[in-house]
Formats: sequence, C-alpha cells, structure tokens
Amino acid sequence: MRQAVTVGALEIHYQPLVSLRTGEVTGAESLLRWRHPDIGLMVPGQFLSLAKGVGLMPAHRPLGNAAGSPPRRPVAAAGRANLRLCVNVGKTERHDCGYFELMERFLVETGLPAGVIGLEVPEALAMDNVQATLRGFKMARCLCCRIALDEFGAGRTDFRILRRTPADVLKIAGEFIRDVA
Repeated sequence: MRQAVTVGALEIHYQPLVSLRTGEVTGAESLLRWRHPDIGLMVPGQFLSLAKGVGLMPAHRPLGNAAGSPPRRPVAAAGRANLRLCVNVGKTERHDCGYFELMERFLVETGLPAGVIGLEVPEALAMDNVQATLRGFKMARCLCCRIALDEFGAGRTDFRILRRTPADVLKIAGEFIRDVA
C-alpha cells in the first residue's frame, strides 16, 4: 500500500454524469482506484481499511490528498466546457479547513467559474459527526461548490438531520430503493 502511493499506482477514473432530461454529459465524478500488480484494479472498499491500518489515513494523508484533491487538468477542462467535476470527501477532508483553502486557491489560480467542483459526502460520514459536516458544508458553500449527499439510506438515515443539510443532490443507495415498485 505504501509503495502504491509512492510509485503512482493510485489512479483517478472519471464516471460521466448524464442529465436524464437531455441525455447530455453534465460532468464527471472522480473515483480513486488502486492498480494492484497482482489483483488488478481495486475500488476503495477493497483497500481503504488497509490504508488506515498502515497509517496512510488520516495522519499522513497521501490517500486523502490523492482522492480529494481536484485534479488540475481534468477540472480545468471541465470548467472551460461548463462541466462539473465531483470529488469524494472523506473524513480527513471534512475536518480539515486547509482542504477548503486549497480548493479556493486552486479555483483562483485556474480562473475557473464558481460551482465547477461538486463535493460528494457519504451519508455515513455526514451522520458520523453532524457538526463537523455542517461546518464543512458551510465552507463549501462559500466556494459555491455543489454538495451531494451520497449513499443515502445505506447508513443511519435521519431525516431531521437531512433537513439541516444544505445538499443540492441526494444520491439514494440502491439497496434503499431496490424493491420499491
């Protein structure tokens, strides 16, 4: 795992976001993957607990930085084409005011319009520490970032807290609605 961070085996993949109304691509979600030499391409659920176990999260933050930092070239291309790039926010970034300052500096340096970056926060993380989540959302709002509450219904769903959460997008977990007629 440590070697993967240093040799660049962590990759960002992009999943297109498509408007159901028009069928047009409106943006992309950046997704962290680990290209393991023996196993192949791994999703975060397969390696994040290992990263925490060997001390790469949150103390040293290389994974958090790789996953949560807006990649410059794709964001610049997206912003100029009026597309949004969504990045996943983990526990490390949610508690780190410096993360939002870094994002603000990035937007200023690139001259991109406000609202190019969207933040995806898993419901379980949002409900883990509601006050920290609300502080992070407030900082994100100052940058005009769109906020998506991800995997809603997969964790400790609390509709009272949902009402206080200034999310623009609610991404409902598949298992929450799978058997709905």
